[in-house]
Amino acid sequence: MTANDTSRSGKARGVLYEGDWLPLAGVAVAHAKTLLRDAGNIPYFADAWVNGCPVGVGHVLRHGDRLGFSQRFGFKGGGDLPAEAQAQALVRAYPELMEFAARVRALGLPADRSLDVMAGMVAVWAKERFGPPDAALIPFLADIVQRLQRIESVLGRGLVTEDQDRHALAGAQHVGGVSDGPQPPDRFRLLGKEYKGISRDQWLLLKALWPQRTAEIEDVMEQVYGTDFVQSQEALRSVARRLTECLGRQSCRVEVVVKKGYCTLEIFDEPRRVATDRKVTG
Repeated sequence: MTANDTSRSGKARGVLYEGDWLPLAGVAVAHAKTLLRDAGNIPYFADAWVNGCPVGVGHVLRHGDRLGFSQRFGFKGGGDLPAEAQAQALVRAYPELMEFAARVRALGLPADRSLDVMAGMVAVWAKERFGPPDAALIPFLADIVQRLQRIESVLGRGLVTEDQDRHALAGAQHVGGVSDGPQPPDRFRLLGKEYKGISRDQWLLLKALWPQRTAEIEDVMEQVYGTDFVQSQEALRSVARRLTECLGRQSCRVEVVVKKGYCTLEIFDEPRRVATDRKVTG
């Protein structure tokens, strides 16, 4: 089935994925993700989107649906990174994982029992959100559980230090009574730190991507330019690029990416470094 295939009534048949109509109607998102994973280079920790809305992997696709996948977090430069660093990024990207630590802490269980309970919670969460994990992901999920247990211990003592997951904890808290995210009229707050000098269109772009961090390009353009926008996607890419550079100059660990029909706010584990103007020597 191709992008041009339609029924006799003129309605699209199948599910639209990256420009092609595929015979995925009646298929659960989890199975569709497995079928498309290799060809679409879809990572396991990628959220599913149907018609611009996030869905669980149990969602059943229907004729005419638009399907997409995007990952909330990433690492600048790519390459293989330690599982601990990846686990840290995942915890930052999904605040609900922090809730697991607080809920387990409230149960007052012994350390070994709390570890078992938290492992079960993380396993169910991952399966329902991303699909059944393969064997290679089990050690990584174990790293997430261990990290959450350390955070649980910090929560129990009421202490947050530089060496005890300060940034992960800040992701689930209001620091100084102010939430993370875009702050009118021209500022952005992340992990308790405020970044300034953001233009109006850049600020509107951030607002369109917060807190879900991913949205369809058409929806973002409406929020940035209005419902009757005439600007091209290249204009939006320019705004995203300038916003990334503006925040990067302030060592803010984010990048705004526009590709494959989606706009994503990626939060990285290490501060970005933006090159400054080089001196010209003769």
